[in-house]
Amino acid sequence: MGPLALLSKLVEIECAIGVKNDAALHEMVIEAQNQVLRMEREAASARKAPECALRSEFKLAS
Repeated sequence: MGPLALLSKLVEIECAIGVKNDAALHEMVIEAQNQVLRMEREAASARKAPECALRSEFKLAS
């Protein structure tokens, strides 16, 4: 999932304000926060992956 999924969740929250109860809104906000955390984790692992691959290409001298 990416930025468009997050945007969709935020629009869903905006439309739910005044319609859904506080507990439902709270759950929707938690889902959006989790989406942001997943995106950050994916971005961090993507940045880290090439560095790890480079290290594995070079053998340590014995």
